[in-house]
Amino acid sequence: READPVLIVDLKTDREPAPRKHALQMFLYRRAAARIFGRPAVSVLHYLRYGHSVSLAVEFADEEIVGILADHR
Repeated sequence: READPVLIVDLKTDREPAPRKHALQMFLYRRAAARIFGRPAVSVLHYLRYGHSVSLAVEFADEEIVGILADHR
């Protein structure tokens, strides 16, 4: 249905679940999907080793993203 959000599932093989480690990545995926499909997006990490999923809804301001990316150069 058109009103339903886009669901993004990222399969992870991390040794230990660490959702915060992937927060920016998933935020950027949600932002891109929302722009591409013209509707909201939700994201889930699924940890294959543990067989469980974690929903991520962490938001970032544009200034935060610029700062984070600058720190990783």
